[in-house]
Amino acid sequence: MKLSTSSDRSEPPEPNPFTDEEFQVWRGFLRTHRTITDELNQRLIRKHDLTLLHYGVLITLITDPNRQPGQTGAAGGGGQ
Repeated sequence: MKLSTSSDRSEPPEPNPFTDEEFQVWRGFLRTHRTITDELNQRLIRKHDLTLLHYGVLITLITDPNRQPGQTGAAGGGGQ
């Protein structure tokens, strides 16, 4: 029994959504985004001992419209 591989099938090539110039701009955007988020992460760690990921979680928690004032999460339930 022979397993089918992609070279056995005649599939159309995947389309290229970008021109060469657009691809270079996209790569530049990704590099810039990475540079900015790395810098923000380092500043948050230095000033507040908090990573950008943890900051994002905190922002999500405090902006949750279903959050009750004084709610401390699963650990603060008090076993009621």
